Amino acid sequence: MTTQNALNTQLVLPAGSTPINQLLYTSSANTVSGLATANNSILATSAGGVPSLTTTLPSAVQVATGSLNSGTSASSSTFWRGDGTWAAPAGSGTVNSGSINQLAYYAAAGTAVSGLATANNGILVTSGSGVPSIATTFGSGLSVTGSQLIVGLGSNIPFSQGFGIQDSAGNKELVFNVAVSAVNYFTMGNSATGVNPSLLATGTDSNIGVSILTKGNLGASISGTTAADNVAAGFVGEVISSVIASGSAVSFTNATPKTLTSISLTAGDWDVWGNVYSQASTQLQTTQGGINTTTNTLPDISLQFYLACTAATTSNLGSPVPGIRVNISSTTTYYLVASLQGTGTLTSSGGIYARRRR
Repeated sequence: MTTQNALNTQLVLPAGSTPINQLLYTSSANTVSGLATANNSILATSAGGVPSLTTTLPSAVQVATGSLNSGTSASSSTFWRGDGTWAAPAGSGTVNSGSINQLAYYAAAGTAVSGLATANNGILVTSGSGVPSIATTFGSGLSVTGSQLIVGLGSNIPFSQGFGIQDSAGNKELVFNVAVSAVNYFTMGNSATGVNPSLLATGTDSNIGVSILTKGNLGASISGTTAADNVAAGFVGEVISSVIASGSAVSFTNATPKTLTSISLTAGDWDVWGNVYSQASTQLQTTQGGINTTTNTLPDISLQFYLACTAATTSNLGSPVPGIRVNISSTTTYYLVASLQGTGTLTSSGGIYARRRR
């Protein structure tokens, strides 16, 4: 079918019948075509100007806000929601004012927002009833689980006078006293298998002791050992000894002091004692002994034992040696010295013993 306008321009119309609601457009020069029909659509053109019916606005089309949803419920206090409606914001509260660095929270159930008081060098904690605050200390109910509290990079855990570590029920376990300008302290160390953990006196002083003080009239209880072993050198209870058995008895010259045996003690406080057993092949008349720092020399008579024998048949005598306290600052040798008087062959055996007191 053709038609002709006033300028005698001939247009070619679509041949045959056309569907209902179809729109016509010139698809090319002097040629009229029909647009495909579509329900609930708008007429839009592509970037090349080709028309079509579509349910999507072209990205280049701008729509005035007042035109959305015919402006229903649109006002300065509403916003356009994704479901195609205008709605008022839910909730309330001031969100555009407050102190610098201030955090906001709900102080009560409802819609009112309050601000937390600010604090320097703090952490956010909650009370036993869940109220948040900025604090410089951990809450009493806070525990560290699944890991350990790590303190490093030159920092320590500070404790005020009379405060320290408590148990899970809030009872005190360890309380610290604060000394002004303290330079001496304890160092604790763990250990590998077979080695004891340690508690060391540490500090800038050259010599540092440890004081264990009790309250009232009770002393300190220290667990002993149930193992048949020896205390390591330098520890309280260390034992050093030297024994001459009777089968290896030492020969003596009549009435001449002689060293029976000796021990070397390192610096410290020691209890030293001994015993001497003297024999004569014919008759033993006198025997004496003591502990001295000079070899082959008896100590002062006040530090000796002395036994005299009157019976002609006496041929052996044994006696403990008076114990002495030794307090030395350097390694020193102590001698067990005896002297025998009698007839026949004179011999002696015995031992010297020392235990570190401290």
